[in-house]
Amino acid sequence: MPQYQSFPDAAGDSVSLEKLKALRLPPLAGRSFLDVGCNEGYFCGFALFAGASKVVGLDASELFIERARRRFTQASFECQSWDNLPDAPFDVVLLASALHYAEDQAALLSRLVGALSDNGVLVLELGIAPGETNEWCEVERGIDSRWFPTWPTLMEILSPYEWKDIGPSVNQRGDPIPRRVIHVCRRRPVAYLLAQPPGYGKSSLCRKVFIPAGIRVVENDYCLCRIASGEACGSPALQAVVASHFYADALDRTLAKVIEATLLDDLVQVWLTQANGLDFALDGYLPQAVHEAVREQLSAGGYMVVALHWDPPQGKGVPPLHDAMGWANAYEVSLLKQGHANEPASPLPALPFTGIHGHVDRVRCTRGRLHVWGWAVHHSSVAPTNFFVTLGGQEAKVISHERVPRVDVQHHLQLPHPYFGYLLEVERPADIGVEQLPTAIAVHCSVGCESVFGPLWISPDAEFIDAS
Repeated sequence: MPQYQSFPDAAGDSVSLEKLKALRLPPLAGRSFLDVGCNEGYFCGFALFAGASKVVGLDASELFIERARRRFTQASFECQSWDNLPDAPFDVVLLASALHYAEDQAALLSRLVGALSDNGVLVLELGIAPGETNEWCEVERGIDSRWFPTWPTLMEILSPYEWKDIGPSVNQRGDPIPRRVIHVCRRRPVAYLLAQPPGYGKSSLCRKVFIPAGIRVVENDYCLCRIASGEACGSPALQAVVASHFYADALDRTLAKVIEATLLDDLVQVWLTQANGLDFALDGYLPQAVHEAVREQLSAGGYMVVALHWDPPQGKGVPPLHDAMGWANAYEVSLLKQGHANEPASPLPALPFTGIHGHVDRVRCTRGRLHVWGWAVHHSSVAPTNFFVTLGGQEAKVISHERVPRVDVQHHLQLPHPYFGYLLEVERPADIGVEQLPTAIAVHCSVGCESVFGPLWISPDAEFIDAS
C-alpha cells in the first residue's frame, strides 16, 4: 500500500508537517486526543509530544495501524471504523481528509461531536466544493469520485454546533477540491450577565432587547423574594440566610449577607434552575469582587458567559438604597449633634416630659437576628442618636440603626419633622425565643453624649413575630 503520511524517514503523498501547521490543534497538554482515520499516527505522535494525557488512533487499515503501533508505543491504536467510537469523551477529536468517505457525512459529524467532552473541540479538515447553492457536488478525483458539500450545505450541516473557519489547509495531490480547516464545538446556551449597579438601565435593556428576542430573563431580586417566601428551591443554608436577612426594600443587603455566608454558588444554582438550560439574561446587581466567581460557576453549569458592561445613562447611576439611607441618616445625626447653636426660626414645642419618651411597637424574630421597630423623642424635640438593647438583662449588639418616618408621632407631639421612628437590627442570642421577648427586651437610647435613658415603653399593641 503506498505511503500516505510523511515522516522524516518516509516521504508520503500527504505533506503532514504543513497539514499539522494548518490544523492549528488546540493545546493538548493534559488533555485526551482521538484521531479518527489516523493512518500511521503522525498526529497522534504530535499529541504525545504536546503532552496529551491520553492518545487514541482509529483506522480501518490493519497495515497502517501496525505501523502506527511500532512508531508510537505510548499511544493506543485500534483497527476499527468510525461507526464504533471509543466510549470515553475526548477533549480534542481530529478528522482529517476523511469526511468525504462517509456515506452520511452529517451523521458522522454528529457522532464525532457526541464523542467530545463538555468543552471539547472537533478539528475538521475537509474539501468544500465551489458553488453558492445548497447542494452536494460529485467530484472526480485521481482514484475515485466522491461527494463534497458547497459552503451553504456545510453551514447547514454545522448549524446545530458552534464552529469557526480556521483557514485553508494544504492542497492534496490528485484531489482538485481545496480543503479548509474548521473547529467545531458543542453549542452551549448563553448567559448574558447584566450585573451593573442600580440605575444603569438593566431592566430597561431586558425589556428592549432580551424579552423581544425571546430570551428568558432571570431577575435576581425576584429570586431572592421567592427564596425568602419558600417558593423557590434553594439549598437549606441559602434559604435560612435569605429568610433571616430579607429586606424587601434593600435586597442588595440581602445579597451581601448571602455573599458573606459564602453561599453565592447556591444562589447561582437557583438562577440555573430558573434558566432550565436555555439562553438567559441575568438582571441583577453583583459587586465587582464576585463577578469572576459567578462567571466560573455559570461556565461550570454548561453556559457560555457574556458579561455586558456599559456607562450609566444618568451620570454615575443610582446608589444602593441602604447607602442612600445611610448617608441621609448620617447627615441628620450630624445636624442633631450641632444642637441649637443656630436658633430656629420658630421655637421648638415644649414636650410634656423630661428625658426620652417612646415605644417599642414591633419585633421580628429571625434566625440569629431581631428587627425592632418603634419611635423615640427627646424632650428637646430631637431624635436619639444612640441605641442600646438588652435581652434578658444582657447587652445585645446593635448591628444597624435606621431612622424611619413616623408622621403619626410628628402630628401627635407637633414635632418639626417625622423622623423619630427607628429600625434596629440586633444580634439574637440562641436562648432567646419570640415568646420571651415581651419581658426580655429593653431598648435604651441617648442623644449625643447625654446619659442613657430608657427603657422605652413596650406598647400594649406591640407585635412579636416569629419569622425564623
